[in-house]
Amino acid sequence: MKSATYTHESSQPDYRHESHAGNIGDVWKHCVLLSILSEITQGSRPLVAIDTHAGDGLFKLKPVGEWNGAIEKLLKLDKHLRDEPLNRYLTLVERYLDLNEREKHYPGSPLLISHILRAGDRLIANEIAPEVFEKLQQVLSHDNRVSVNSSDGLAMLGQNISSSLKENQILVHIDPPWNSKKDWQVIPKAAIDLLKAFPNISFALWYPIKSYTRVNQMRREFSKARVKAVAAELITTPLEIQRNRLNGSGMILVNVPDTLLQKLAGSALIMGRCCASHDGYFQSSITGL
Repeated sequence: MKSATYTHESSQPDYRHESHAGNIGDVWKHCVLLSILSEITQGSRPLVAIDTHAGDGLFKLKPVGEWNGAIEKLLKLDKHLRDEPLNRYLTLVERYLDLNEREKHYPGSPLLISHILRAGDRLIANEIAPEVFEKLQQVLSHDNRVSVNSSDGLAMLGQNISSSLKENQILVHIDPPWNSKKDWQVIPKAAIDLLKAFPNISFALWYPIKSYTRVNQMRREFSKARVKAVAAELITTPLEIQRNRLNGSGMILVNVPDTLLQKLAGSALIMGRCCASHDGYFQSSITGL
């Protein structure tokens, strides 16, 4: 079977996700990701989840940070206002983040994924940065369903999928730092080639929204390639106010049920109203590419 191999060339050592953990990009990404996993694990086939840019796994939060405008607000939301996807996500986060405790932590994608896995499921977590890899190993060392690899997640994708495809469902989660302009060329190309080689896998690619210049170009690439995908986006700050900072984020999703997308559209409304940073403004959309 054909496989795609790419080297991620923009893993800059100065990127540290802890300063962004729990922000509006994280909360949307994780609510969507956990909803997909919950849907996939309703069936009988074993799941292999592949996280290409796994990160630390668990982040210590500073007293003041981007998380105050996102996960803190959501955790203060009355529980009767939560819908199913949002409640699933916040219930897991509450295992690690108690607003009444002095020391606060936010769980990253691989740790959250591990809570959804069933006994026969597996997670392959790839992390190329040595220091981050060591932290991730410590966080997930208790779980024998998880393999933590010190490797380039994009370069290993074809091999990871080919070795896991037989009799398994596959979910690929790509969550790069988007440090450079080149990422916006390399990562979509890798994703498109991957989906052509393995058209039946489930797929989720997270991207930041600071402006729509690069986002629209990426979306056009998926459209030109005739990949049947949707873009699920949530923006909580008007783009014209802080064009050089995160205003929101999106997820390009493939092989996700329409019923789940309808639920996520409802979650986006709740999250947008709760996390809006300027005069109640927010924007959410789930559109085909």
